[in-house]
Amino acid sequence: MWICEYRYEPAIIGAGGREICTALAKLLVETKGGDSAFLEKESKLDTCGSVSLAHRKFMTDIAPCSKANLPAVRLHGIGGSTNMLDEVGTLNTVLKDGKIRKVHAYVYDAPIGNTKEILLLSLRSTWDSKIDLMYHVEESLKGNVSPLRFRDGILDDYKKNMPEDRKQFNKMARKIHNSNKSAMDITSESEAYKEYSSERVNEPNIVLVGMLAGHKLVIADSKKTENQWRIDDGNGCMNLPTENYASALIAPGVTQQSSYEEHLSLMTNDGDTVKTNC
Repeated sequence: MWICEYRYEPAIIGAGGREICTALAKLLVETKGGDSAFLEKESKLDTCGSVSLAHRKFMTDIAPCSKANLPAVRLHGIGGSTNMLDEVGTLNTVLKDGKIRKVHAYVYDAPIGNTKEILLLSLRSTWDSKIDLMYHVEESLKGNVSPLRFRDGILDDYKKNMPEDRKQFNKMARKIHNSNKSAMDITSESEAYKEYSSERVNEPNIVLVGMLAGHKLVIADSKKTENQWRIDDGNGCMNLPTENYASALIAPGVTQQSSYEEHLSLMTNDGDTVKTNC
Protein backbone atom coordinates (compact mmCIF):
# COMPACT_ATOMS: atom_id res chain seq x y z
CA MET A 1 0.00 0.00 0.00
CA TRP A 2 1.43 3.37 -1.03
CA ILE A 3 1.23 6.34 1.32
CA CYS A 4 -0.22 9.50 -0.22
CA GLU A 5 2.46 11.88 -1.42
CA TYR A 6 1.35 14.76 0.82
CA ARG A 7 2.32 12.74 3.89
CA TYR A 8 6.01 12.78 2.97
CA GLU A 9 8.20 15.56 4.32
CA PRO A 10 10.04 17.36 1.50
CA ALA A 11 13.55 16.97 2.94
CA ILE A 12 15.40 13.67 3.35
CA ILE A 13 17.55 13.24 6.46
CA GLY A 14 21.12 12.28 5.70
CA ALA A 15 22.68 8.92 6.47
CA GLY A 16 25.24 10.41 8.85
CA GLY A 17 28.37 12.50 9.08
CA ARG A 18 31.84 12.61 10.53
CA GLU A 19 30.65 13.68 13.98
CA ILE A 20 30.60 11.36 16.99
CA CYS A 21 29.59 12.25 20.53
CA THR A 22 32.63 13.32 22.55
CA ALA A 23 33.36 15.22 25.75
CA LEU A 24 36.42 16.33 27.67
CA ALA A 25 36.81 14.25 30.81
CA LYS A 26 38.85 15.41 33.80
CA LEU A 27 40.39 12.40 35.53
CA LEU A 28 42.35 11.79 38.69
CA VAL A 29 45.20 9.40 37.83
CA GLU A 30 48.34 8.00 39.38
CA THR A 31 51.74 8.93 38.00
CA LYS A 32 54.58 6.47 37.55
CA GLY A 33 56.07 7.78 40.77
CA GLY A 34 52.89 6.93 42.69
CA ASP A 35 51.66 10.50 43.01
CA SER A 36 48.16 11.70 42.11
CA ALA A 37 47.59 14.08 39.23
CA PHE A 38 44.76 15.50 37.15
CA LEU A 39 44.56 14.67 33.48
CA GLU A 40 42.16 15.76 30.75
CA LYS A 41 41.23 13.35 28.01
CA GLU A 42 38.74 13.40 25.17
CA SER A 43 36.12 10.75 25.90
CA LYS A 44 33.81 9.07 23.42
CA LEU A 45 30.22 8.69 24.62
CA ASP A 46 29.08 5.57 22.81
CA THR A 47 25.34 4.97 23.12
CA CYS A 48 25.81 1.72 21.16
CA GLY A 49 28.60 0.51 23.41
CA SER A 50 27.75 -2.26 25.84
CA VAL A 51 30.93 -1.86 27.94
CA SER A 52 33.29 1.00 28.80
CA LEU A 53 36.88 0.80 27.56
CA ALA A 54 39.95 2.73 28.64
CA HIS A 55 43.72 2.68 28.29
CA ARG A 56 45.33 1.69 31.55
CA LYS A 57 47.06 5.08 31.92
CA PHE A 58 43.67 6.69 32.60
CA MET A 59 42.67 4.31 35.39
CA THR A 60 43.58 3.24 38.90
CA ASP A 61 43.10 0.01 40.84
CA ILE A 62 43.54 -2.24 37.81
CA ALA A 63 42.84 -5.87 38.66
CA PRO A 64 41.48 -9.11 37.14
CA CYS A 65 37.76 -8.98 36.37
CA SER A 66 37.05 -11.65 38.95
CA LYS A 67 38.12 -9.32 41.79
CA ALA A 68 35.63 -6.71 40.63
CA ASN A 69 32.88 -9.33 40.19
CA LEU A 70 32.75 -8.57 36.48
CA PRO A 71 32.87 -11.12 33.65
CA ALA A 72 35.68 -11.22 31.12
CA VAL A 73 34.39 -10.13 27.71
CA ARG A 74 35.27 -10.41 24.04
CA LEU A 75 34.24 -7.56 21.74
CA HIS A 76 32.69 -8.25 18.34
CA GLY A 77 32.44 -5.51 15.75
CA ILE A 78 32.84 -4.60 12.10
CA GLY A 79 36.58 -5.20 12.32
CA GLY A 80 36.15 -8.65 13.83
CA SER A 81 36.63 -9.94 17.36
CA THR A 82 39.14 -8.89 20.02
CA ASN A 83 41.08 -10.98 22.44
CA MET A 84 39.43 -11.66 25.76
CA LEU A 85 39.35 -8.56 28.00
CA ASP A 86 40.03 -9.87 31.49
CA GLU A 87 41.23 -6.76 33.35
CA VAL A 88 39.17 -3.90 34.73
CA GLY A 89 40.14 -0.58 36.29
CA THR A 90 38.54 2.52 37.82
CA LEU A 91 38.05 5.83 36.03
CA ASN A 92 38.06 8.65 38.58
CA THR A 93 36.01 11.38 36.91
CA VAL A 94 36.19 14.78 38.59
CA LEU A 95 32.89 16.64 39.04
CA LYS A 96 32.41 20.40 38.98
CA ASP A 97 32.43 20.61 42.78
CA GLY A 98 35.66 18.59 43.01
CA LYS A 99 34.05 15.32 44.04
CA ILE A 100 35.15 12.08 42.37
CA ARG A 101 32.71 9.80 40.56
CA LYS A 102 34.14 6.33 39.96
CA VAL A 103 33.35 4.32 36.84
CA HIS A 104 34.53 0.81 36.00
CA ALA A 105 36.04 0.22 32.56
CA TYR A 106 37.75 -2.70 30.85
CA VAL A 107 41.43 -2.26 30.11
CA TYR A 108 41.99 -1.82 26.37
CA ASP A 109 45.50 -0.73 25.42
CA ALA A 110 45.39 -1.42 21.67
CA PRO A 111 44.92 1.52 19.25
CA ILE A 112 41.52 1.87 17.57
CA GLY A 113 41.80 3.60 14.21
CA ASN A 114 43.51 6.95 14.71
CA THR A 115 42.96 6.80 18.47
CA LYS A 116 46.07 5.44 20.15
CA GLU A 117 44.76 5.57 23.73
CA ILE A 118 41.03 4.95 23.96
CA LEU A 119 38.61 6.31 26.53
CA LEU A 120 35.07 5.19 25.71
CA LEU A 121 32.04 5.24 27.98
CA SER A 122 29.21 2.82 27.32
CA LEU A 123 25.53 3.69 27.29
CA ARG A 124 25.04 2.24 30.77
CA SER A 125 28.08 4.03 32.21
CA THR A 126 26.98 7.33 30.64
CA TRP A 127 23.50 7.05 32.09
CA ASP A 128 24.45 5.76 35.54
CA SER A 129 27.10 8.45 35.97
CA LYS A 130 24.45 11.11 35.13
CA ILE A 131 26.28 12.57 32.16
CA ASP A 132 24.11 15.07 30.28
CA LEU A 133 24.10 13.10 27.04
CA MET A 134 21.84 15.34 24.93
CA TYR A 135 23.95 18.37 25.80
CA HIS A 136 27.08 16.63 24.51
CA VAL A 137 25.27 15.35 21.39
CA GLU A 138 24.39 18.95 20.49
CA GLU A 139 27.87 20.25 21.33
CA SER A 140 29.51 17.52 19.27
CA LEU A 141 27.34 18.33 16.25
CA LYS A 142 28.48 21.94 16.59
CA GLY A 143 32.09 20.73 16.47
CA ASN A 144 32.78 21.35 20.16
CA VAL A 145 34.44 19.01 22.66
CA SER A 146 33.00 20.42 25.87
CA PRO A 147 33.95 19.44 29.43
CA LEU A 148 31.81 16.64 30.80
CA ARG A 149 28.56 18.04 32.14
CA PHE A 150 26.56 16.03 34.62
CA ARG A 151 22.85 16.20 35.39
CA ASP A 152 23.44 16.70 39.11
CA GLY A 153 21.72 19.88 40.28
CA ILE A 154 19.79 20.48 37.05
CA LEU A 155 16.50 19.47 38.71
CA ASP A 156 17.33 21.58 41.77
CA ASP A 157 17.92 24.63 39.57
CA TYR A 158 14.61 23.99 37.80
CA LYS A 159 12.74 23.79 41.10
CA LYS A 160 14.47 26.93 42.39
CA ASN A 161 13.40 28.99 39.36
CA MET A 162 9.88 27.54 39.09
CA PRO A 163 7.09 30.18 39.21
CA GLU A 164 5.06 30.22 42.42
CA ASP A 165 1.77 29.41 40.67
CA ARG A 166 3.37 26.34 39.09
CA LYS A 167 4.63 25.19 42.51
CA GLN A 168 1.10 25.49 43.93
CA PHE A 169 -0.35 23.59 40.96
CA ASN A 170 2.18 20.76 41.41
CA LYS A 171 1.47 20.68 45.14
CA MET A 172 -2.26 20.29 44.54
CA ALA A 173 -1.65 17.67 41.83
CA ARG A 174 0.43 15.61 44.28
CA LYS A 175 -2.29 15.86 46.94
CA ILE A 176 -4.93 14.65 44.51
CA HIS A 177 -2.69 11.83 43.29
CA ASN A 178 -1.82 10.66 46.82
CA SER A 179 -5.35 10.75 48.24
CA ASN A 180 -8.81 9.44 47.49
CA LYS A 181 -10.33 12.93 47.61
CA SER A 182 -11.42 15.14 44.76
CA ALA A 183 -9.86 18.53 44.05
CA MET A 184 -13.03 20.21 45.42
CA ASP A 185 -12.86 18.21 48.66
CA ILE A 186 -9.22 19.12 49.20
CA THR A 187 -9.90 22.78 48.41
CA SER A 188 -12.83 22.93 50.84
CA GLU A 189 -10.47 21.83 53.64
CA SER A 190 -7.99 24.64 53.00
CA GLU A 191 -7.70 27.67 55.31
CA ALA A 192 -8.27 30.05 52.39
CA TYR A 193 -11.58 28.39 51.55
CA LYS A 194 -12.70 28.40 55.20
CA GLU A 195 -11.95 32.12 55.43
CA TYR A 196 -13.84 32.72 52.19
CA SER A 197 -16.79 30.62 53.37
CA SER A 198 -17.09 32.66 56.57
CA GLU A 199 -17.87 35.72 54.42
CA ARG A 200 -20.48 33.97 52.28
CA VAL A 201 -23.94 35.46 51.81
CA ASN A 202 -26.11 34.04 54.59
CA GLU A 203 -29.69 34.19 53.35
CA PRO A 204 -32.12 31.26 53.11
CA ASN A 205 -33.28 31.99 49.57
CA ILE A 206 -29.95 32.16 47.69
CA VAL A 207 -27.02 29.87 47.01
CA LEU A 208 -23.53 31.27 46.54
CA VAL A 209 -21.96 29.98 43.33
CA GLY A 210 -18.68 31.90 43.34
CA MET A 211 -17.10 35.24 42.56
CA LEU A 212 -17.07 37.12 39.26
CA ALA A 213 -15.28 40.44 38.72
CA GLY A 214 -15.47 41.28 42.43
CA HIS A 215 -19.17 40.41 42.74
CA LYS A 216 -20.80 37.47 44.45
CA LEU A 217 -22.45 35.16 41.95
CA VAL A 218 -25.64 33.67 43.42
CA ILE A 219 -28.57 31.60 42.18
CA ALA A 220 -32.14 32.08 43.39
CA ASP A 221 -34.08 29.16 44.79
CA SER A 222 -37.20 30.02 42.78
CA LYS A 223 -38.63 32.14 39.99
CA LYS A 224 -40.54 34.19 42.58
CA THR A 225 -37.35 35.14 44.44
CA GLU A 226 -35.58 36.21 41.28
CA ASN A 227 -38.63 38.17 40.14
CA GLN A 228 -38.65 40.07 43.42
CA TRP A 229 -34.96 40.94 42.90
CA ARG A 230 -35.84 42.33 39.50
CA ILE A 231 -38.78 44.35 40.86
CA ASP A 232 -36.51 45.76 43.59
CA ASP A 233 -34.09 46.70 40.86
CA GLY A 234 -36.84 48.44 38.86
CA ASN A 235 -37.33 45.68 36.26
CA GLY A 236 -40.57 43.78 36.65
CA CYS A 237 -40.02 41.68 33.57
CA MET A 238 -41.22 38.28 34.81
CA ASN A 239 -44.74 37.02 34.26
CA LEU A 240 -45.73 35.27 37.51
CA PRO A 241 -49.00 33.64 36.36
CA THR A 242 -47.23 31.70 33.60
CA GLU A 243 -44.06 29.67 33.26
CA ASN A 244 -42.79 32.02 30.56
CA TYR A 245 -41.56 35.58 30.82
CA ALA A 246 -40.41 38.31 28.45
CA SER A 247 -36.64 38.28 28.49
CA ALA A 248 -34.21 41.10 27.76
CA LEU A 249 -34.88 43.19 24.71
CA ILE A 250 -32.85 41.89 21.76
CA ALA A 251 -33.72 44.76 19.40
CA PRO A 252 -36.32 47.58 19.44
CA GLY A 253 -39.78 46.04 19.32
CA VAL A 254 -38.46 42.45 19.41
CA THR A 255 -38.61 40.19 22.45
CA GLN A 256 -37.56 36.61 23.03
CA GLN A 257 -39.62 34.14 25.04
CA SER A 258 -37.94 31.47 27.16
CA SER A 259 -39.02 29.09 29.92
CA TYR A 260 -37.68 29.49 33.46
CA GLU A 261 -35.01 27.04 34.52
CA GLU A 262 -32.12 28.69 36.34
CA HIS A 263 -31.49 32.41 36.20
CA LEU A 264 -28.38 33.89 37.73
CA SER A 265 -28.14 37.28 39.38
CA LEU A 266 -25.01 39.25 40.23
CA MET A 267 -24.91 40.77 43.69
CA THR A 268 -22.35 43.18 45.05
CA ASN A 269 -20.48 42.37 48.24
CA ASP A 270 -22.79 44.67 50.23
CA GLY A 271 -25.88 42.83 49.03
CA ASP A 272 -27.18 45.33 46.42
CA THR A 273 -28.41 43.90 43.16
CA VAL A 274 -26.35 44.83 40.13
CA LYS A 275 -28.56 46.37 37.46
CA THR A 276 -28.99 44.19 34.42
CA ASN A 277 -30.84 45.04 31.20
CA CYS A 278 -33.79 42.85 31.92
